[in-house]
Amino acid sequence: MKKLLILLLVAINVSCGASQKEKREMPEWIHNPYSEYNKTFYFATAGSGDTKKGAEKDAYTNISKIIQTKISSNETMQQEFLEESEKDLQSREKFTQLTNIQTEQTLKNIKIAKTYFDPKQAIHYSLAYLDRAETSMIYEKEIADNNAKINKFYHQYQNTDEKIQKFRFLKKAYSLTQENEYLNAQLRIISSVGQTVDLPYNIADLESEKMSLASKIKVEIQTSGDYTQNIKAYLADAFNTIGFTVMSNSSTEADFAVRSELTITRANLNRENLVFVNWDIVVELIEKSGEENEVTFTKSGRSGQVNLQQAKRRALKEVEAVIKKDLIDFFNEKF
Repeated sequence: MKKLLILLLVAINVSCGASQKEKREMPEWIHNPYSEYNKTFYFATAGSGDTKKGAEKDAYTNISKIIQTKISSNETMQQEFLEESEKDLQSREKFTQLTNIQTEQTLKNIKIAKTYFDPKQAIHYSLAYLDRAETSMIYEKEIADNNAKINKFYHQYQNTDEKIQKFRFLKKAYSLTQENEYLNAQLRIISSVGQTVDLPYNIADLESEKMSLASKIKVEIQTSGDYTQNIKAYLADAFNTIGFTVMSNSSTEADFAVRSELTITRANLNRENLVFVNWDIVVELIEKSGEENEVTFTKSGRSGQVNLQQAKRRALKEVEAVIKKDLIDFFNEKF
């Protein structure tokens, strides 16, 4: 009996020892990333996944979540301050416009410090960190570089007479200013002192200036084929969204011409209870003033429904979505 008790105690000690050893083998940083990095000078997070790459991605994402949460919290406090203070309407509108800017841009300078694989659970772990002082300097330089480009584009905008070209330069200045707002929102959190870099122009003012210029750009739309009214309406909505003024008729005063044709043909597919059509949309975008610049947007697709009429209606809906999203993206890229 005594021997049995001794053996039992030995087994318990061995089991406890193995359990404690296993706990010791699990790195502390998995549960406490700041055991490796001083919280004042770093952001640090652990990530896990079925693969090493997955664990690293999870660790990156967790740092991004920390920054995003802090940005959102900071914006909420600023909004409460504005609501409680007697700021004028312009200040409120400016704040609303800035807080609507997406701040989920990819963070810079996140590094993987350590990895660990738990063979028992078959889980990979990664420790990611971001050096706040080092990263702040990277952000400052990028914002300063963008500021130089913004000044160049704005100067070109001011010294150009042709409306489309003016719009092109002003749009570039606006886009870079918007990017710098993203970067400043992150820098404010990454920096331990709430640091930001001054921008040469106010983004709300640039947007107002850009929309004012856009409204002076006159667009004529010409369509051909069997669906002219539909396509003309879709195109008018798209260019009104950009801010241009769509003319009701063709005119020599137009700064920009849009010519389009949609074809819809029945597809020879043997599908029970379904009828398919193929559709093709071609849109020519022509800059009429200055040096004439012309680019062509094309898109094709296939739509199916229970009968031919409904299949055509479905095709028109898909074409409308393409014009209002893909065509606008194409325009922004080319102009």
